[in-house]
Amino acid sequence: VSQAVPLWVTRHGYRPRVWRYEPAPGEEIDEITGVRIGLVREGDGDRGSLRGRLLRTGEPVPWVSVGLGWAELPGAKAGAGLTGWTARTDKDGVFVFTDLPVGRYVLHPGFLPGDGAYFPDQPANVPHEVTAGVETDAGDYLVLWELGALAPRSGATVPAATREFRWSPAPSAVAYDFLLDRNEPVRVAGAQHERPQDEPLAPGNHLWYVVAYDAMDKIVGAVAASAEFRVADPPGR
Repeated sequence: VSQAVPLWVTRHGYRPRVWRYEPAPGEEIDEITGVRIGLVREGDGDRGSLRGRLLRTGEPVPWVSVGLGWAELPGAKAGAGLTGWTARTDKDGVFVFTDLPVGRYVLHPGFLPGDGAYFPDQPANVPHEVTAGVETDAGDYLVLWELGALAPRSGATVPAATREFRWSPAPSAVAYDFLLDRNEPVRVAGAQHERPQDEPLAPGNHLWYVVAYDAMDKIVGAVAASAEFRVADPPGR
């Protein structure tokens, strides 16, 4: 296993610790075992709270996990920067973080892959200051439906004759834009797209992406990350 990026270790109530092994000049090590990484526990200083609400197409989004990151260490979906604190929205889409150390935080709604919530960039996505004895209101955060790339999935190897692309539908979608290798989007009605038979895919890596639209042509869903797949080289190569 190769650790190409820093290792982030987090736990609720502790500040995250970032660790990267740097070999000494001339040192050749194939494997590192027995690594012990400590965390810095938060002291008994001042505490505050942070709350907000998740909405999708104007309706509350219940039972979605929200991660919390330090403003100085922004993160992405399931990415680095989470502090170890997580909250879950209630039936009204409201989430609350309590007993937080005073500081500046950013919120990561729907940070878990496959949780059905895709969090696009938006004006509400700014650091929020938590002060002692105060419940800071972060306001409303908007999420879209997270579409799953069904076929071909990321990491798959497929033949050049592959024509069908499928994804999970968004409940309120009436149309989708399908994009392959960042080419011009193709508008389709259902949650699948078939390419022409006379357009085989070239060997090598490809990626595809989908955006969902409702009857008012507003974006209501998206594949959280482009699905990258590989077309096998022709036989004999």
